[in-house]
Amino acid sequence: MSVEPESRNDRWLYDGQTFAGRFDAKTVDAHLISIREFESFISERSFAEVRD
Repeated sequence: MSVEPESRNDRWLYDGQTFAGRFDAKTVDAHLISIREFESFISERSFAEVRD
């Protein structure tokens, strides 16, 4: 049985959360909300595909 990730960026987010574990939970939550909003804005493309 395999589990499909919710988005292509979930691995990146998981790694970021591991690093962010030293911050307050409210700070981590606020950052995750912002990241998910940005991901929605870019039509859920991979962050690696985003260029300036």
